[in-house]
Amino acid sequence: MNTSYGKLLSIKLSLFVIMLLVGGIHDFYIGMKSIVEMQQTSGNKFKMLARWTGMLNLLLALIIAFLGVAISRGGF
Repeated sequence: MNTSYGKLLSIKLSLFVIMLLVGGIHDFYIGMKSIVEMQQTSGNKFKMLARWTGMLNLLLALIIAFLGVAISRGGF
């Protein structure tokens, strides 16, 4: 993967795996803890954490989309 295409593709695939991990943690752990926290107390620790992991997931998705366009157009 010495070409720019190979480098962009490996970055994109790595970011995709990270996005899957962040999404899974966001959905199945932090989101559930946030719901329980909101029902039991008025705390917002997990609510803020859920918000930030959601925004991180959005940012990763936008970067992945940008890299997809860059790869289809021949790189940088």
